[in-house]
Amino acid sequence: MVWRIRKSSLGFIAEKGIEVKSGTPAPGGIGYLMPAFIVYEMATFKTQRQAEKYIIQKGGTLAALEA
Repeated sequence: MVWRIRKSSLGFIAEKGIEVKSGTPAPGGIGYLMPAFIVYEMATFKTQRQAEKYIIQKGGTLAALEA
């Protein structure tokens, strides 16, 4: 799983999930998946630094972050 930080109108959102690439065969065998980021865990913060601290506390790394 990958952590990322997104900017939103509420502040910054820290999300943990899986990135799905375009062209991946669908699990049912018919067709292909569209590009997506499936979120399994998220939290909202006022500052980017708070979001970074949260990710570190949860065992994530800052090297994998997208600004």
